[in-house]
Amino acid sequence: MSNDSTRSIIELWKAGTKKTEMEKITGISRRTIGRIIERYKDSGGTPEKEDIVEVIGLTPDDTIDGEDILNKMIEAQGSIVESITKRYDQHIKIHDDKPIAIGLLSDLHLGNKYVDYKAIKEEAEIIADTDGFYAFGMGDYHDNWIGKLEGIQREMPISFSSELALLEWFFDTLRDDLLVVVGGNHDTGRTKRISGIDYVKKLLKGITTLYDPDEVRFTLHLGDAKWRFKCRHLWMGTSVYNDTHGIEKDPRFGDDEFDVGIGGHTHRGTLFREFMFHHKKRLAILLGTYKYHDSYATRLGFPQSPKNSASGALILFPDGRMRTEDSIFEAAEYLKFLRS
Repeated sequence: MSNDSTRSIIELWKAGTKKTEMEKITGISRRTIGRIIERYKDSGGTPEKEDIVEVIGLTPDDTIDGEDILNKMIEAQGSIVESITKRYDQHIKIHDDKPIAIGLLSDLHLGNKYVDYKAIKEEAEIIADTDGFYAFGMGDYHDNWIGKLEGIQREMPISFSSELALLEWFFDTLRDDLLVVVGGNHDTGRTKRISGIDYVKKLLKGITTLYDPDEVRFTLHLGDAKWRFKCRHLWMGTSVYNDTHGIEKDPRFGDDEFDVGIGGHTHRGTLFREFMFHHKKRLAILLGTYKYHDSYATRLGFPQSPKNSASGALILFPDGRMRTEDSIFEAAEYLKFLRS
């Protein structure tokens, strides 16, 4: 606390100014103001030693003040509550009177040598070049071997920075059609947790899309129809006996009732499965991976992913109908016919 600040507080106190007003004028908390006044009283109203000897630097009075921190946290609380509230009331409105398609892309694992890069390029470009075709990104966009498994990075054919360059190409190719992006355990689950850096969010800068490192909930509107979506990379309760068990049980035990639940992570191949809840038909979608061989799965004894089962598409009609398609190419051809 500088001598000038101390003198200003004493002068304001002598003038009968209340502590709340003094806090507004000086920007110093009432607690600190009270201590200064008490010290002045204890000294008998005479100049203190610090008025004679000027000390410039960090003194005990410069320590963090709890009341200052509390006021700052209360001030920030409003914006935090607003952002939390907003994430549970999100909407995507597509102003179109014709059917649309949504390409569902998950588990690209860019950087891995066993990935079908040709398919990734072809499917991303088909979505970008087809009118009315949009995309959801469902996580694990690059391998990102960081943390306890970082030794695997030495087996990769390209560097970590090259992985990010591939990911940047992917997002940029789909930039005008990318409606939703969810983080995966290889993306934000590693880099963000260990370093606090969210590379996915950074690479999405300038792209208008709903994004969350863990989960995106929203309502999609098309014509007179609307659907409630819940998108996660990994769902709690995944079963080795029922591929979509985690998605199907969620509305029964979770806090959200959706029409379409979408996930990835398991590498078991793209699967569309209808189920009933509250007398209404719902849709669970589990996506596959673009990896045609997984050395890590082999090492641990897990089965390999089925070939040619990486992605899928959902065709939506303005009257509320839905149609599933496990081929991006077939979905594009059918969509062209529907919109022609």
